[in-house]
Amino acid sequence: MQGQKICVCALAGALLFGAGDWLLGFVSPEPVAGAFYFISEGHGADFAPWRITATLLCSVVAAPLFCYALSHTGTALCGSAACGRALDAASGLCAFGWLFLHLIVTFHVAAYGIAARMSGAMQAASFSGRLDSLLRPVLFASYACSAPAFIATAAVILAGKTRLKKQALLSTPLFPMLITGTISMLLPQSAFSKGLYTFCMNCGMIVWYVYLWAAGRRSGRTQQNKGTGRN
Repeated sequence: MQGQKICVCALAGALLFGAGDWLLGFVSPEPVAGAFYFISEGHGADFAPWRITATLLCSVVAAPLFCYALSHTGTALCGSAACGRALDAASGLCAFGWLFLHLIVTFHVAAYGIAARMSGAMQAASFSGRLDSLLRPVLFASYACSAPAFIATAAVILAGKTRLKKQALLSTPLFPMLITGTISMLLPQSAFSKGLYTFCMNCGMIVWYVYLWAAGRRSGRTQQNKGTGRN
C-alpha cells in the first residue's frame, strides 16, 4: 500500500511540474543571443504573465508530493535497510534540486519578460545574460543535486539490491529523459518541440513511477494468488 501511495504522489508531482514546464516551454523557439539558454523569442514582451503564476502554483503544490515520494522510494524498492536509506537520501536531494531548477528557470523567464516590456528586447537579453552569470552556480548546484539519484537508482538495480529485475534499468528516469529529449531535437523547430524538450525531465519520472506502480500491482496479485493457492 505504501508503494502505491509513493507512486501516486510522485506521478502527481511530476505531472504538475510537467504542466508548469509546458507552460514555460510552449513558445516560439528562436533563441535570443546573449540571454539565458532557455530564453527564446516567445518569452518576450508578449509572454502572458499568467503562465508564470500558473507555473509557480504547480511547483508549490508539486514540491511536497515530490519530496515525500522520492525520499521514500528507496525504502520501498531496496531489499536492505541500509541500501534503502542511501537511495532515499539521494532521491530526497534530487527532489530539492528539481524544485530549485524549476524556480530558477521560471525566475529567468519572468525577469526577461518584465525587462522586455520595460526596456525592449536588446536590453532584456543583456539583462538576462548578466542574471545568468549571477545565478549559474545555483543552477549547476540544482543539476548536481538531481544527478546522484539517477546514478544510484541504476547502480542498485544493476547490483541486484532491489526487488526489480535488471531490465527495469531501461525504465529508470534517465533513459526516458534522453529518448524524449532526443525526439524533441529531431523534430522541426516549433513551439511543440521546445515544449517537449522542456517536459522531458518530467517524462522520465512519469515513466519510472508508472513502471513501479505496475510492478507493485503485479507483485500484489502474485502474493494474493499464493495466499489463495491459485497459480
